[in-house]
Amino acid sequence: MEKRMINLAPADLKKVKRASDIICEELENNLTVTYIARKVGLEPRRLCRYYRKVYHMSIRTSIMELKGAEACQILLRNKQSFTDTAHELGYATYQGFARMFKNYTGLCPSHWLAWHLAVPRFFPWIFKHMFPEEGVNPQ
Repeated sequence: MEKRMINLAPADLKKVKRASDIICEELENNLTVTYIARKVGLEPRRLCRYYRKVYHMSIRTSIMELKGAEACQILLRNKQSFTDTAHELGYATYQGFARMFKNYTGLCPSHWLAWHLAVPRFFPWIFKHMFPEEGVNPQ
């Protein structure tokens, strides 16, 4: 398989990296490509093109992936409502949050959480060979 070289000027590559940093730092804000482009000093269309070249995904997809992962962590860690989780991630309404969450996980937040809490995280029979019974010397 042929590797593609990213032909970007070092200054532009730094701007794309800075855009990625902004997305991570300001994830709870309602980020737009225009806002990010203005902060890094690139035209929005050019930033989108460069970002896709470097990260192999759009800025919008990157934001959704990060917010989806963060939402999963918040839901598992905290006992707060879905609406509070939506507001914590910068969504004005639960509906927008639920739409993003379903795109990310394939399930609405309540079904995902119920499924995730019902499924055991550790399947002892899979690791049985790693933990020999007491009194038996593994060979």
